[in-house]
Amino acid sequence: MKRLILILLIVPGLMLAQQKRDAKLLEDENLIQAVYYHPNGEISQVGTFNLQGQLHGDWISYSENGEKLSMGSYLNGEKDGKWFFWDKGILREVDYEKNLIASVQEWKEGTRLAVNR
Repeated sequence: MKRLILILLIVPGLMLAQQKRDAKLLEDENLIQAVYYHPNGEISQVGTFNLQGQLHGDWISYSENGEKLSMGSYLNGEKDGKWFFWDKGILREVDYEKNLIASVQEWKEGTRLAVNR
């Protein structure tokens, strides 16, 4: 229990120390869910940490007006698998393997613009 309390106190400060945040333990999954907010009250980030305080599981980031900016997964503190980034009408699909970029694809209005491997 002391370990859980310590994690709940330390982990939110690691990400965004100045933002309002909520955290709750998801006991079935042994994860801590965190929600961070922009100063205007809109959600900034939603994601989970493992009990060791590492980013683990799905994370989504939003702009101050609620638009999705990024979405992807962490595995024990490292980016893993497909991540998606939205910026000015361009979607970037980035594949990560053990926290390293394996490939990048760019899309605009359903048309692929570029592929980098």
